[in-house]
Amino acid sequence: MQLDNRLDKRLDNRMQRALDIARTTPDGDIPVGAVVYGPGGEELGVGTNRRQASCDPTAHAEVEAIRAAASALGTWRLDGCELVVTLEPCTMCAGAILGARIESLVFGAYEPKTGAVGSVLDALRDPHHLHTVEVRGGIRERECAELLHNFFRPRRTMGRNNYFNEKETIMGLADKAESLKGDAKEALGDATDNNELKNEGKADQLSGDIKDKLDQAGDAIKDKANEVAGKIQDARENN
Repeated sequence: MQLDNRLDKRLDNRMQRALDIARTTPDGDIPVGAVVYGPGGEELGVGTNRRQASCDPTAHAEVEAIRAAASALGTWRLDGCELVVTLEPCTMCAGAILGARIESLVFGAYEPKTGAVGSVLDALRDPHHLHTVEVRGGIRERECAELLHNFFRPRRTMGRNNYFNEKETIMGLADKAESLKGDAKEALGDATDNNELKNEGKADQLSGDIKDKLDQAGDAIKDKANEVAGKIQDARENN
């Protein structure tokens, strides 16, 4: 029992360190923190999500911490090391953990959408691997999950508000385009019936100008619709 208490305290302290690291995540990136500890308990490397900040799809907290630890040791093999991370690793990060020969993984919150250590897949404990990893999950889970909720909550609300605002903009443009069409038809009719314009050869020119304006309005609506579609897709990917 005393051994279990000491182990629980060690894991608790290490997860607190990972939480502290997660809070330093660059603005715009999902707050996840990771720390690699050596066999003697020394801190070898830390990492946060930097995917947005560095424009690097592989810059997850686990990968950043593993890179830092490998650099500190001067070797890619992290035998006997422990990785502590605030969120269940994805498939890519699970592969990096296996590749680095990390001995044990400790994570906080479960990831039901992309978690590869039990939630969706169980990549680290597959018996076919030459190297297996000891896994402990749910350490300070509530705090780790709350950090993520606090990040996503305002963004989801903002995303919904932006969607409705953009939708109103598109509808306004569409109404304007319909109004322009009506005005154009009337103007075209006037131009066609205007003998003076006919005699001066301006009827065709006026007709062409009106058609150009309609095309511009149509292009503006299409561009705005594509912009909104892109924002909605980004929101879905981040959620």
